[in-house]
Amino acid sequence: MNMKKSTHVLGIAGSISLLLVLGVFLAMMGPLVTWAGEAWTIYDWTFGNQALQATANGGMITAFILTIIAAVVILLSLAFSWGKGSHKFAGFFYMVGAVLAIIAGVLLFLGKQMIGDFLPGQASYSLSYGAILAASLNIVGGLISGIFGFLAFKK
Repeated sequence: MNMKKSTHVLGIAGSISLLLVLGVFLAMMGPLVTWAGEAWTIYDWTFGNQALQATANGGMITAFILTIIAAVVILLSLAFSWGKGSHKFAGFFYMVGAVLAIIAGVLLFLGKQMIGDFLPGQASYSLSYGAILAASLNIVGGLISGIFGFLAFKK
């Protein structure tokens, strides 16, 4: 009975973590930086936007790819935590997904510094709510995944 209870807790924690990491893709539609009433989204700096003269930035591409890989790894570990697979295996993959999500979140927090040389003019730029929300979702999802993954791996 105890194993069944831990399976549900691990699965629920993994589901929450996965939803938070997937929420990052919606938050990326928000602006990365704002200045004088204008804003460029994270996707503008990830894929480039010729209309805004925004070129694809390596740091934003890396954060995007790490978020995709983290979501896939957490989804894989979620399948193992609900099924009859090894909880240690699922816990290990939860921890791997957590590391990837946290690194991607830190990169998103550093978005202003990474694109600073590519911004036109000498205007005063500030990190906007899109980057803050995306980074926070990534980090919180990663922490939940990492904590429960560590507890499952430790058993």
